[in-house]
Amino acid sequence: MARSDDQKISRDKAKRADKLFEIAVSNYEDVLLELHEMKKAVRACEKYSEAEAKRIVSMVNRTIQNIYTERTRLDEFRKKQDGESAATELDFDAVRTEIRRRLDELRAARGPREIPDGAE
Repeated sequence: MARSDDQKISRDKAKRADKLFEIAVSNYEDVLLELHEMKKAVRACEKYSEAEAKRIVSMVNRTIQNIYTERTRLDEFRKKQDGESAATELDFDAVRTEIRRRLDELRAARGPREIPDGAE
């Protein structure tokens, strides 16, 4: 497979991962809003005893905490994926700059006649 095909596949995977991340975040937000509304409704509802309402609210709070934990895991996974992706991509501008810098050092050390300008 050609290098450009590999890069296209890599970009397609990155776009898909971005979309899945957006969906996951949206789902987390939706569930958190629903749980918040549920908690308010339980507290306002008179059909539950105080103990039962506290038990339900406690369960909702644990669920909310689980969502925060999962969101943290998702963020950490995302950072890891971004780091791995960035580590495998070659920054040609940085490479070009480094080559020019080293050639400039060689020119300064050996003299301009031995390493002509425009050799990069």
